[in-house]
Amino acid sequence: MKRAALTAVVVALLLAGCSDGDEPKEDNDTVQEPFRPAAVALDVGNEVAEVGDPIRIGVLGSNTSAPGEGDDYGNLDAGVPAAGAWVAAYRYGLAGREVEVVYRNDRGDADQAVAAIEELVREGVSGIVVTSVGSHLEAALTSASEAGVPVLLPYARPVSVPEHVYLTGPSRSQVDAAINAALDSAGAVAPVMVTTDGAPLVALDDASFVEYDASQPGVFVDEVRELEERRGADALVVSSSAEEQGGVVALIQGRLANLPVILTPEALTPAFTRALVEQRGTTSGALQTVGVDASDTTTLTTSPAGDAAAAFFSAHRLAMGEPGLGDAELGDFADWGSFADVASHDAVVALVTAVREAESAGPEDVASALNGLTVTAADGLAGSQLEFIDSDALPDEAIGSLFATTQDPGVRLVSPDVTQRPLFWFVAPADE
Repeated sequence: MKRAALTAVVVALLLAGCSDGDEPKEDNDTVQEPFRPAAVALDVGNEVAEVGDPIRIGVLGSNTSAPGEGDDYGNLDAGVPAAGAWVAAYRYGLAGREVEVVYRNDRGDADQAVAAIEELVREGVSGIVVTSVGSHLEAALTSASEAGVPVLLPYARPVSVPEHVYLTGPSRSQVDAAINAALDSAGAVAPVMVTTDGAPLVALDDASFVEYDASQPGVFVDEVRELEERRGADALVVSSSAEEQGGVVALIQGRLANLPVILTPEALTPAFTRALVEQRGTTSGALQTVGVDASDTTTLTTSPAGDAAAAFFSAHRLAMGEPGLGDAELGDFADWGSFADVASHDAVVALVTAVREAESAGPEDVASALNGLTVTAADGLAGSQLEFIDSDALPDEAIGSLFATTQDPGVRLVSPDVTQRPLFWFVAPADE
């Protein structure tokens, strides 16, 4: 209903903006350009006319690993945000350009990650989107770099990366800055950093630290309560894998509900929501994280960003009904693609844009073209502009606080199973 209302408003504005050709105009009248919706199909342009079909883009993911070993964005049971990569390929196909996604599963293992990268290089991909996360990726990224193949990371946040590797999602320092800003906005001066084994710490000012052990929830609660009494702890920041984060939040909701909680971006995944529900937490509680405003709720805004997001979701709905779309290992897209996100989509768009600029699908040419390239909504991005000036391609200003809601904007098909229903994240109005 909200989307229908928004469409009605846009149509009304379009009609209002159209002037009668018989009416005289003053010389100084400003002629407003008509609103032009973003195209669902993505046209890569004539520059790649000599580049043979298909353009092959590698995707390295984890869909069978243990919690915390990479499958936050590829878990077939919880949902696959990385499915956005296939939506991008589908959109190019609508314009007549075949883009093939070549998928490999690293299973959260360092050796298998290296082997998968080497296989993708042999397959002749123009670039690789790594949708897995975790320390097991280090050698694999080095392997791709040495082969001269560009790699984009929409989710992982390593401290440093080798040549030709770019973060297209928030970097660790950007997440740190956004969480500190959120704490400042909440008036928190004595936060508690909650981590699980192996999770990266958030660089907080004047913070206490508590390790969460799922086998000893009582110990965790007692430690936090002691910090409340002894140091005046006034907020919790949780950094962990999506599944573990769901368990921590469920416990906090039940026994530490008086403290505000800020989560790392793993909370944006369906794996977090599923874990929260399975641990008997509530999705209607006050949940906050940091990230990019490029999701379902963005479509409700009357802005170029809202229009770009709407085009992505229009394509996503079409892709969910497309026979034959999918992957040999993952299966039919309709069975696992419902949680497709903008981040993985935009990584593929950035690589294809570099192919266009290079007028070549050769990975070394693409890597050269990507260096210094700025990719925008005009190129087909559904989210923030990407600037490949250094390894952090996402501009700092694109990242901010996001708040959860269970109100469905209605732009994607969702399961009636409550454990499979996503949370939706929005940016609060500036005056709130």
